[in-house]
Amino acid sequence: MENSPVGTLILQVHANDTDLGRNGQIFYSVLGERSAENSLSVGGATGKVYNSFVFDFETLESPSFNVTFMASDNGFPQKSGTATVQITVADENDNCPTFIEPSGNLQLDISCAKPGAIVTKVSATDLDSGTNGDITYTINSNDVNDDFFIDPVTGVITVTSNLTKSEYQLTVGASDRGKISCLTEISLIVKVTSLPTNEPPKKPPTSSTATPSETPSTSTTTELTEPTGAYHF
Repeated sequence: MENSPVGTLILQVHANDTDLGRNGQIFYSVLGERSAENSLSVGGATGKVYNSFVFDFETLESPSFNVTFMASDNGFPQKSGTATVQITVADENDNCPTFIEPSGNLQLDISCAKPGAIVTKVSATDLDSGTNGDITYTINSNDVNDDFFIDPVTGVITVTSNLTKSEYQLTVGASDRGKISCLTEISLIVKVTSLPTNEPPKKPPTSSTATPSETPSTSTTTELTEPTGAYHF
């Protein structure tokens, strides 16, 4: 694993010599490029191989490299044998996602507050490899979960309901998929510049012409005075 402390046991090589005495005594060493010799150390008598410095996966030209070990006896003339071993440095989730779009807190003005409207797009990068570098986007603010949606893969944020407030604060997170996930968050302030209104449209004012006051009208009732009583014909 990368970031393993100096002196971590990586492997142990072993050779056999059927001679007796000093002719069968074996000593181990590292052959090859200077970088390999500087990266590893081997116990001369045990064959145990240790790292001589801390490997950083992200700065290696290649995560895998070949190392040749030599086993030599103590006889005269000296005999030796070699074996080549491939060592692969494994990535550790030692980097968190970094937002590149936007690079910090952002204030956005949007005029369309209807569902489906695109607010913005966020983007982050992670220096780790494999699942350690795979990023998932989320909106972590509890009060806006029903108003906005973020695509977990693309980072595109859209409106999901009719917005009723003039300002929203979104906490957007980017997390990797490492065994121990790392989360980075930024704050986005969304200001809605045009909110829908439910008020009925106002009628234009109508002009009125003054009329002279009318004189009160008098009404007369006609009473039946004749005939009175009952008449027979």
